Amino acid sequence: MPPAVTCANHPERVASARCPTCARPICSECTIKIEGINVCSTCLRARAKREESKRRPNAGAGIFGTVAGVLLGFSGLTMVFFLYGLLLATIL
Repeated sequence: MPPAVTCANHPERVASARCPTCARPICSECTIKIEGINVCSTCLRARAKREESKRRPNAGAGIFGTVAGVLLGFSGLTMVFFLYGLLLATIL
């Protein structure tokens, strides 16, 4: 009888599954079921990171967009007050 395959994280435990992504043997404590598939925590973290980057593809441009929005808003308000001042000057 061949020796039992042990968990990659817990060498003293017998592996109950193999991660389909990285093929590492994992015990029942290390197994995380996601969408019906048993994966290891390392692959789950990597998957979560990929999903997060898909949700926020322009995360680095956030400060640029905020600064541009503030500047455009300020210049728009300046224009409104300038035109309002011209209107008042012609009336008075």
